[in-house]
Amino acid sequence: MQCSNLISENIDSCYTVALYKWNIPFAYTTSKEKNFNVKSKDITILPLGKKKVTITDDSIPKPKGNLKWVIANPQQFGLYRVKYDKRNWNALTDQLVSDHQVIHAINRAQIIDDAFSLYATEYQSLAIALRTLEYVNNEEEWLPWVTAQKWIDYIGKNIESTSEFDKYKAFVSDKVENIYTTLIVDSNNYTHIQLLLKDIIYDIGCSYGSPLCVNATIQEIAAWSLDPENLSDEAIDEEAYCLALSDENSNYWDFVFEQFKSNNDSTIRGRRIDALACSTNVDNLERLVEFAKTSVPEAIKIAYALGRHPAGRELEQIEVGFYIYLIINEFSTDEELTKFERFLEDVKDDIGDKPDINYYLQLALLDMKIWNDWLETNLPSVQSWLTGLGY
Repeated sequence: MQCSNLISENIDSCYTVALYKWNIPFAYTTSKEKNFNVKSKDITILPLGKKKVTITDDSIPKPKGNLKWVIANPQQFGLYRVKYDKRNWNALTDQLVSDHQVIHAINRAQIIDDAFSLYATEYQSLAIALRTLEYVNNEEEWLPWVTAQKWIDYIGKNIESTSEFDKYKAFVSDKVENIYTTLIVDSNNYTHIQLLLKDIIYDIGCSYGSPLCVNATIQEIAAWSLDPENLSDEAIDEEAYCLALSDENSNYWDFVFEQFKSNNDSTIRGRRIDALACSTNVDNLERLVEFAKTSVPEAIKIAYALGRHPAGRELEQIEVGFYIYLIINEFSTDEELTKFERFLEDVKDDIGDKPDINYYLQLALLDMKIWNDWLETNLPSVQSWLTGLGY
């Protein structure tokens, strides 16, 4: 058995790579032993050049017929990923859901990261990886949440423009609700790690529309509106700010708009543009567009901010912002991709003598097509998983 890792020698290119190989210090534990404290006597060195090593141990569960599990690399003693058969993955995810603390926190993080990393490199299915997130509503340790956040955001970003995103947001919001309530209430006596965990949970909750986060943010804006001379929106999380103002009937959009216009700090104005553009109220968005016509330096930023959101993309006035959004983010629905292709056709004569612009436009188009291929391949798995969970 051997482990290899492709490491790019040029940060601007993935064409030149060096192949590194190393001996693997292999160890394992099982559902019978549950021994995660690895000692030297537990290590078997798997040397280079040997493709298969057989280990005989009665505690290792049989390939079929039970839900017992084996975990390789306890507490990540070695530097390698572990791919299991489907039966063992299911046994591990079932264990996490029923009692996650049976498995060491380092290995809980490892299970999530290995499952998704192996999926990302096409060594196993997305369905297996997604199941590793189902237990996290009971997770209270920092390391598994750091890992979970990375892959939660990976899936979220990829499906953001699809009809499944609202269901996914509901799933993520449900998963953070319990720990969000526990951590946000009182953090005066928390350790450094607990404070880091609090930040992660707050970020996830606000990014995916947790009602707890939205309500808390609305209360902050309400307090600010009552005392604008002494309070501000500086500490409000960006995602939470966006969610709080996205409601079509938000009572505070007008207030934030007036505060935006009266402030001369470019950083503060930029944050408020991003929040105001989240509105789903067309009248509010058109007011923002009209303001952009009077503020040339901020016109592109406003157009881009509006182009980030479905309601904003419906406005004819922000077509340029819509294309900037697509070029920068490289994500689009089939309909948006077709619209962008028509745009490229319409402007090809205008950019004929500007090869640099044409290069980046074509590169953006290629990335959008790659993302659409990802959706075609993977979205059915996400849909099936969310449906199976009742979303």
